[in-house]
Amino acid sequence: MAQYNEILAGRFNRAMQKHFAMKGPASVNELSSIIQPNYNFFTGTEQLNLEGWDRFGRQLEVGLVAGQNDGFRIRNPQGSGVIAVLESILLMFTTACNGLLSGELPNTTTLVDLTNAGIVPLSYDPRGRSGASCILSTQNNSPGLPIPVKRFGLNAPAMLELIQSRAEEITLLPGHAIEVTTQTVAVLFDVSFAWRERALEESELR
Repeated sequence: MAQYNEILAGRFNRAMQKHFAMKGPASVNELSSIIQPNYNFFTGTEQLNLEGWDRFGRQLEVGLVAGQNDGFRIRNPQGSGVIAVLESILLMFTTACNGLLSGELPNTTTLVDLTNAGIVPLSYDPRGRSGASCILSTQNNSPGLPIPVKRFGLNAPAMLELIQSRAEEITLLPGHAIEVTTQTVAVLFDVSFAWRERALEESELR
């Protein structure tokens, strides 16, 4: 009997085939037309690679400069063909500090990196890509991005996680950037980013 491939999002077919080490054509090729029982297998972060996600992370620091603030930016370049999701933005202060999380709308062709770019992140899963599409950059005396998202202020020493739950994760489409900027000058400030990336699918490009 002929089978028709109704499911055109190929990464889900590939995930099932890899999960069960199956050979041959697409194993999950159509949606069920009736209600049927199912058994949920345990899956965790290790499953994300099978579903087409690559995970990355990096800690950044800008040197203290009198009279200047610090800026930390992550940018998904225009035309990258990937969707990125920020999972964690962890801040660490050694002195009291106020700051701002700001962003820029996607498809802004003039959006660029800060002066210190080319920072290489760590790939959290060696089964995936070793290099990320998103670009990390830092700068003293940063102007920030035009759209404020969240303000923060802490006494020191202190740590602050800006993304408290999965509902607060930030999607970065091509041409989109997020920046953390201190509004207090001459502070020693640390930022750690963690994020995941996958290729945009055909239906998401329309």
